[in-house]
Amino acid sequence: MCRLLPLSCFVFLACWTVPLPAEELGHTTDTLDVVKKNVDEGKAVLLDVRTQTEWDQGHIDGALHLPLDQITQGKGIDKIPKDKVIYTFCEVGKRSLTAGRVLAKHELTVRVLKPGYQDLLRAGFQKGGSK
Repeated sequence: MCRLLPLSCFVFLACWTVPLPAEELGHTTDTLDVVKKNVDEGKAVLLDVRTQTEWDQGHIDGALHLPLDQITQGKGIDKIPKDKVIYTFCEVGKRSLTAGRVLAKHELTVRVLKPGYQDLLRAGFQKGGSK
């Protein structure tokens, strides 16, 4: 006799683990506490997609930096770790969403943050040194 519950659980899990197509990628529901925990545990990295000028004015300690214009040109993407979750962020979430969609096409595990640089600082991420 077929049991519906295990089959439905299998279907749910299969759908849960399949990444969304890049064009359907939206802002993550991960809280900044979860993001911080994942970064602190080495499971994830922050990717700042703001301009060089914005980065030079202040950035998150330990974050990687790859401006959106370089990402859209396909530059530097090979330097992003493929074995970690990549949290993209900018100032207000729009550029990070564009960057996330491009990076997802490169088979990276991307979670796009809506909170921006200032929100990360307020959440306890440390400011890095400036040039």
